[in-house]
Amino acid sequence: MNVRKIAAAATGWAAISGLALASSANAAAPCFTKGEAQSVASVVAPSAVRALRTQCVPKLARSSYMNQSGDRLVAKLDAAARGQLPDAMKGIARLVGSSAGQIDLSALPPEMILPLIDPLVAAKMGAQNIDGGECRRIDQALSLIDPLPARNISGLLVLILQFDLDKRASDKQTAGGNPLFTICEGPEK
Repeated sequence: MNVRKIAAAATGWAAISGLALASSANAAAPCFTKGEAQSVASVVAPSAVRALRTQCVPKLARSSYMNQSGDRLVAKLDAAARGQLPDAMKGIARLVGSSAGQIDLSALPPEMILPLIDPLVAAKMGAQNIDGGECRRIDQALSLIDPLPARNISGLLVLILQFDLDKRASDKQTAGGNPLFTICEGPEK
């Protein structure tokens, strides 16, 4: 499974803001605690699995995990996402900044936010480009994480994202520019 695609799913929430993701070369990237990043990952995870299922189910055998148990995994992740939405929206608001006139995303009701997440995450992931071989590996990965509680799944997404952010930060040092955000190593706030 492509780590970049998983990381893209974990960062797809940035598109929710509807703002351009370009940042000034001199601006410092916001630093999220692992807990803040995990709240965002909890909200994005069900959308990522739905996007993967949309693309992969037609390419997989009827006996595949996604065909047999994918609905159950999405339901488990959806239940966890609802509880994390207020904290996730606060994290997204920090990412976007507090410019005058911006909408306080954390104050919006879930009914307004949740329908926006699926198409934005799917677009950010590039799920439409997943081939059959990748679908089989993704199916296997989802079957392996299924027994985990939803909180552990989002924690695993953050860990994978942290590897990707570290790699991107290393690449940016040679290419110039700043990451969109970082995950802090310090104590949780």
